[in-house]
Amino acid sequence: MRKIFFFLIMILLVSCSPEPEVLETPVPPTATATRIPNTPTSTPTPTATPLPSTSISATVWENDPFAVVLAYHQFAENHSPASSSVKMRFEDFGNQLQALFDSGYSLVSLEDWMKGNIVIPEGRRPLIFSMDDLFFRNQILLDDNGDIDPNTGIGMHWEFYQEHPDFGFSWALFTNLGDKFYPVGDDPNWREVLAEAIVWCLEHGAMVYNHTYQHPDFRISTPKYIQYQLEENDIFLRELLGIAGREDLIHDLKNIIGLPFGERPDEYAGLQTLLDYTTPEGVPVQGIMEIDYIFRVKYLPPMYHEEYDAMAMPRVSTNLAAVDWLVENTAEFEQAQVCDLGEVPDIYLDDVEYLAEHISFTYTQNDCPTGVYVVRNYLFSVSENLVELITSWQE
Repeated sequence: MRKIFFFLIMILLVSCSPEPEVLETPVPPTATATRIPNTPTSTPTPTATPLPSTSISATVWENDPFAVVLAYHQFAENHSPASSSVKMRFEDFGNQLQALFDSGYSLVSLEDWMKGNIVIPEGRRPLIFSMDDLFFRNQILLDDNGDIDPNTGIGMHWEFYQEHPDFGFSWALFTNLGDKFYPVGDDPNWREVLAEAIVWCLEHGAMVYNHTYQHPDFRISTPKYIQYQLEENDIFLRELLGIAGREDLIHDLKNIIGLPFGERPDEYAGLQTLLDYTTPEGVPVQGIMEIDYIFRVKYLPPMYHEEYDAMAMPRVSTNLAAVDWLVENTAEFEQAQVCDLGEVPDIYLDDVEYLAEHISFTYTQNDCPTGVYVVRNYLFSVSENLVELITSWQE
């Protein structure tokens, strides 16, 4: 009885006790996507893709540029007698290069001048180099590695050009290939050696032209002999390029003739033969070069000038006095200017009308002068009211 009573008491105590506290394990928050109201928005305006463009500039001649064409011949060692118009001592030639550069002259190639591509660095004055009676070892010689010998006239100029690139490097070389052997006497390999020298010239801007095969006096030459002298020189030049395996260079040869002794044929028939001469590829005469001395100096006008005559282009036989005169008279020659023309879409770079309008719009904004503008492959005349094409050419 007492046991039953104790058991009932225990049941009553348990049932009256408070329930134990239950601790919930925290649940990490669940990421939820933020809802963006689906409200209509305006469609953005498409942006035009910029056209590829090129920044261009013009070489500007405010006044018509004129140039002297200097004609060198052979070169001589420094222990030789005084320099003359037919042989220039190396030391004197080096001094001339420095004096011409210091006086602000830069070279334009004869071919560039003839097509109107008269481009030199800003502030410089134009000058053209030519040379007659090639090829002699003192004019150009290559070493066993095919590099040009700096102890030659053309080699000395090439070395000077490496140090003074603004002076430029170009030559108009008038050759007599039938009156001399190269490099020495009757060396059986002289044709191969000569051929490699000619290739070097053509690949480096020293262009080769016709001075006849054996340097005759045209005044007393028959038409048949004039034809032979011009033709034989051209044929042998092409033969030499074949020996060098460079027939591909024939395509670049031009038909420009340097008159031997600067003399034309006296007889009309001989003169007509000269003017009618064509190369083996059928290219007609493109230019004839005369020659005289500095005391009768004549300037070569630009190709668009009324006094320009491609069949009577003047040159100056180069002695010490000729270069001294150029140094003393730099003010006689126009200085190149440069006009920044800004960006032009590439698709319009060869559109003449677009370029003319672009020049008309931009040159006044950039405070550039009126005059003649060389732009890419085009020559323009620019005045306050008109921009018009003078000529164009292909590179």
